[in-house]
Formats: sequence, C-alpha cells, structure tokens
Amino acid sequence: ALTPIDDDRVVEIADGVLRCWTRAGVRLWESHPPGLNFESLTAARDLDGDGRVELALMAGRPTAPYGAAVVVDADTGKVRFRHDVEPMSYWWTLQAGRFLPDTPGEQLVVCEHGYPPDARFGYIALFDFPN
Repeated sequence: ALTPIDDDRVVEIADGVLRCWTRAGVRLWESHPPGLNFESLTAARDLDGDGRVELALMAGRPTAPYGAAVVVDADTGKVRFRHDVEPMSYWWTLQAGRFLPDTPGEQLVVCEHGYPPDARFGYIALFDFPN
C-alpha cells in the first residue's frame, strides 16, 4: 500500500524494501540497507524541526523479533538513525512524539517487552532525534 508523506510523494514497503514515489508514479529512491528489512512506517513528518520530512520505521534484522528502530531521510532514502532492539524481545514498538517539552523537534521512544513474558522484564528507551 502507498502511504502519503507530503503533498507530492508517497512511500511503500514491499519485501523489506522502502521505496519513495511521486504521486505521478516516478520512483525517486529505494532503500534496503544491509541486514534490515523494513516492516512498518511509524511517522512521516518533520521530526527534527528542520522543515524537511523524516520517516520513522520499524525494521527486522533481518526479521522479527530481531528489530531496529530506523529514521530515514525522506528526500534521499538514507538512514539517519538506527537503534538495534535487544534481541531478547518478543514484542516491541516505536513511537515518535514530543516527549521532552523543552526540546525542539520530536523524540523517539522504543518500548520492548522481553522474553519470556514477565511484567518485570522489558525497557523503554528515549532518543532525542538529532538535527
């Protein structure tokens, strides 16, 4: 499925590959970094406050439950940030938002529940997205 990221562009994830297209159907770039298979798009907006769109994605290394939180530049398809999720997780998620009120831009939160499932085994990691 194609997901709009701004007025002119859409992205899709297919077979672990992230592709960006114009709405007219011209492919702008393709991203498939070694060892990563993109799985889902969490956010498509200006995360760092520079006026340009970044993409926050969940990826497998190469498949779940091994995962990575990844930020990709929407103009070039290049990876700008990567956090490898602890391999002992059986479930994790990525969120982007304004979690630090006095900090410009948005931050990323990775929430992981460890294996075996236990209310005391897991973590939350907060990342201030660099400009």
